[in-house]
Amino acid sequence: MKGNLNMNEAQWINESYEQLVKTVFTQFYQATVLAKTGEEKAKAEQLFQTGISFARQVRDRAVAMLPPV
Repeated sequence: MKGNLNMNEAQWINESYEQLVKTVFTQFYQATVLAKTGEEKAKAEQLFQTGISFARQVRDRAVAMLPPV
């Protein structure tokens, strides 16, 4: 992270990331519970991994782009 960031903004980004992770996990849980085949379970796992990876990338990029105060 850069020095002298507005910590409120970085905190809000990180809190938003936490909410995204909760949403992705909830969707993964529901898809896993409803999965009837190994293929459906594998798809749920793939979507979970993609969702978490994308959320991390967006969070990291957003924090890196915050202008210094």
